[in-house]
Amino acid sequence: MPAQIVMLTRLLAVYCLGMAALVGAYFVLSPVVNPGATEFPIWEVLNYFMAVAIFVALVASFVHKLEHERGGGPPDTVEYIRLTVAFYGAVLLTLWFFWRWFIQLQGDDGSELSWTLIDPAFAIVVGAIGRHIWQNADRG
Repeated sequence: MPAQIVMLTRLLAVYCLGMAALVGAYFVLSPVVNPGATEFPIWEVLNYFMAVAIFVALVASFVHKLEHERGGGPPDTVEYIRLTVAFYGAVLLTLWFFWRWFIQLQGDDGSELSWTLIDPAFAIVVGAIGRHIWQNADRG
């Protein structure tokens, strides 16, 4: 694989890993940083960066799953399960995040419970896929 592609792939992995760490940390620390707050403007900015990371994770998980299924080699059950869970986790996160975010962009603050589930799921799914992107950056 050309060095430029490897570098771009590693940058996307770092972006996903960084966003997962940032969202996870801010999710835990936001009540401490903004005690008693009803609005969290940092989340409104983070959502744009999260959307990019979710898109990267969705595409990467789809490509990894497709490559594995087209591989033609002996079936690796553990790898298949891992890639399938990552892909469908990314699909679920994509649907859930964009549904909630578009509602919020229309001015409805609605239920905070959905964000309480989406943000940790984001940290887990995007972080895991970012790690997988990093590990497979050298593969062709």
